[in-house]
Amino acid sequence: MIDGNLLREKITSIYPEISGCGIDIDVAFNKKKEVWVIDLKKDEKVLRTHLEIGDAEKCMEGGKSCSLGSRVTQLTRNTKKP
Repeated sequence: MIDGNLLREKITSIYPEISGCGIDIDVAFNKKKEVWVIDLKKDEKVLRTHLEIGDAEKCMEGGKSCSLGSRVTQLTRNTKKP
């Protein structure tokens, strides 16, 4: 089983814009659905996505997730100040 703290650290290393833009990230495993739930938070905006177990394992090996990458991009664009 993957450690949630290690997964969070790996995600922030793969997507440096998370910490660069001041986005908070929470990672938790949902046992009932058997997925990793990823919450990306900036100010009052929150985007939630999930990683299947296989995608989380790929992430731990340095691979990117299309769905997570698009959510990170979406949040960074939505929180940029004009």
